[in-house]
Amino acid sequence: MPDRAPYDAVIVSAAFPEVPAPLTGELGSGGRLVQPVGPGGQDQVVSLLRTAAGLKRRRILTPAYFVSSACEDATASPAEPCRPRRTAGVPAAGFHPQ
Repeated sequence: MPDRAPYDAVIVSAAFPEVPAPLTGELGSGGRLVQPVGPGGQDQVVSLLRTAAGLKRRRILTPAYFVSSACEDATASPAEPCRPRRTAGVPAAGFHPQ
């Protein structure tokens, strides 16, 4: 919700290979971001801090297995569930909106 930014803290619950640029812009100075970083299935939950120079990684909180933020089919909709991309050796988990 960019119209309510800046935020003091943001928690992301799907894996991204890196922090999406819009999230950095929505954090206020000194804001904290917790996000799984990785391909989905083999991730690290990291804590980051917004500084004047940008985001600074504070620490790795834990290894984790999150679904990927990217779907196999970019045309996914509520009628057609998102199928996360498969990560080698990790079974895909479907996202089924309620």
